[in-house]
Amino acid sequence: MWNKIKILLTSALVFIGFVNQAQNTTNENNTIPANPSLSPEDTIKGPFTKESIKERLNALAKNPVPKNLKMGAMCYDVAYTENRTDYVCPKCSQKTIYAVEFGYLITNTIPDCRNYVRSFQGLKANLDESQFCKNCSPNIKKPELCFEINYSDEKKVHKTCGINEKDMQLVSEFLSRSKVHSSFNGSEEPLKNYIKRLEELLDIKINEN
Repeated sequence: MWNKIKILLTSALVFIGFVNQAQNTTNENNTIPANPSLSPEDTIKGPFTKESIKERLNALAKNPVPKNLKMGAMCYDVAYTENRTDYVCPKCSQKTIYAVEFGYLITNTIPDCRNYVRSFQGLKANLDESQFCKNCSPNIKKPELCFEINYSDEKKVHKTCGINEKDMQLVSEFLSRSKVHSSFNGSEEPLKNYIKRLEELLDIKINEN
């Protein structure tokens, strides 16, 4: 009886080891291997110089319009109805109270933009929220969200104010080499339609000829 139990235990351990090995092999096969012929700037992670971004933007402008784009669903955002919204500054931790007109921007737009900027690999970028803090910017009457970018081959910082989550999504799609822009309802359109806005956000002027 004991010998039968030992045999069963040994067989079970061998089977578990086989399953684990098979799973590891599957995970490896599902991972896109790095191409050793690519330079660091050819990968999603960067690092990105201004010249490399310009070349990529030029390539996007010259790409043909993608086919079979999705139409998307017919749906709409729900209106924001809170009477007041509290904004907490990430730098000084001070609270600023805003009326309903800034509710959606503070509770949706700013968090979404933060998440996008955190995902920009290889790009030294920053979200400047200082205008929304009365402690940091006491004289600002109509605060705007700003996007800052500093290329690895430049010392100056380029700032674009009045940005929203769509702007940051455009940058994210561009960095991931996507050819399409996806809207909130699932519809798609060519990312090259937003070349001008990308030029402003990325401080790049391309030659489309």
